[in-house]
Amino acid sequence: MHLIENKFPLLYASCVPVKGQTRAIICDMQRQAYLFIPNTLFEVLSQHQGKTLKEIKATYEHKYDETIDEYFSFLTEKEYVFFADNPALFPKINLSWEDPRKLTNAIIDIDNNSRLTLHDYESIFDQLGALGCEHIQIRSFEDKGLSFFINMLHTIGSKRIISVELIIKHNASLRKTAYKFMSSISKNFLYNITRIFL
Repeated sequence: MHLIENKFPLLYASCVPVKGQTRAIICDMQRQAYLFIPNTLFEVLSQHQGKTLKEIKATYEHKYDETIDEYFSFLTEKEYVFFADNPALFPKINLSWEDPRKLTNAIIDIDNNSRLTLHDYESIFDQLGALGCEHIQIRSFEDKGLSFFINMLHTIGSKRIISVELIIKHNASLRKTAYKFMSSISKNFLYNITRIFL
């Protein structure tokens, strides 16, 4: 692919580079996808914004021209980067976020020391709803019967909560009906699974 040296390589506005310990990603928020990249490419993308391809290569004293060309050819082919004459015409997305709710998400962690009754959970869900919480994760790494979770979830009723995620320990009593019930929940994760028979 022929790259134009005097143009500015720009990430599409929905593509955000995120640095990790050993490698980075470009998170494409529009396509809900990500692409692993080396941290060296993250450096090029984040520290040399507003420079032409020629200026970026000059920054590295032309020692890595071939690698830089490979990086930008790859990113252009994958539609993460494009080249522009005037980068000011392509502003970044404002990533600030505000929410009128006091609380958006909550995690309820249940262990064998939890002595809460169904009435207590109903009160917890009422309080979370009053704070504007819409998303709850319920997790228990103890052996709890399915009826415990079914009864608890019935206390949610018609409150503001729109998604519930269950993380529960798998046990042999969870059978086909249990999995059908859990499929009505936004997400559920079972851990310590040996085999599932549906």
